[in-house]
Amino acid sequence: MSSYLFVFTLNLAVEYVIALAILDARFWKRIIVMELLLNLATHPLLWWALPKLPGTYLVNLFGAEILVAVVEISLALLFFRAHFKRARIVAAVLVANLVTFLMTFMF
Repeated sequence: MSSYLFVFTLNLAVEYVIALAILDARFWKRIIVMELLLNLATHPLLWWALPKLPGTYLVNLFGAEILVAVVEISLALLFFRAHFKRARIVAAVLVANLVTFLMTFMF
């Protein structure tokens, strides 16, 4: 469990910094809430379900990350489109997920 909390916290920190850079940093509190909600909705499921899927880890990880990005974009647009431009929300989620996906190979 402690390794999960470390990875979850690291993921949040990285995605938060990316979202701050792409979205409007003046709304840093709203961005914290957005990142926390998006990651709580997707990260635990990805972490615990991915090892149980049949097939190769890399193929499953790639497919799961695409699904996570779609879910996170949908949720972010649903709850935060009044606060940020749609294109910026999509860009923030895609870049953040790409970076954290690439970080998977560091550990």
